[in-house]
Amino acid sequence: YFLQVEGTLNLPCLPVNSFTSQGSSFRVDSSTWICQRPLVQLLTLFFHFYANKFAWGSEVVSIRTGRRMNAADPEYAKLAGRQVHRLHVEDPFISRNLNCVLSPENEEFLKSRLLNAYVKIQQNEVPKAFLQASPQQWLRRPT
Repeated sequence: YFLQVEGTLNLPCLPVNSFTSQGSSFRVDSSTWICQRPLVQLLTLFFHFYANKFAWGSEVVSIRTGRRMNAADPEYAKLAGRQVHRLHVEDPFISRNLNCVLSPENEEFLKSRLLNAYVKIQQNEVPKAFLQASPQQWLRRPT
């Protein structure tokens, strides 16, 4: 979602109807999107987006639409719990708000961690969570 809606990144939306429980009919080679930004810039932009730009409680994370829209928009008329001031994440395949798996307390924890990570990056520090994992594993390509 962030890559779809943030500035000049413009990750395209994939057609949801191309994906079924039997697999995908989408041809990956038909997509030409290339991200020119270095990883460190993407991380900074990601944390900045969710810490400062994202409208927590009203905006819907939707990779189906790939547009910044409010939960009150008719596009999300079937989205459960859209009137509640919470994080809204649309399941692109079924009418479901994926916030149902996140308690309000854990949502606040997530929000505070995203903000904390952004602040640390702005101070030229490494977010604590990054130090608890192996960067070599982040950068290793899947085999």
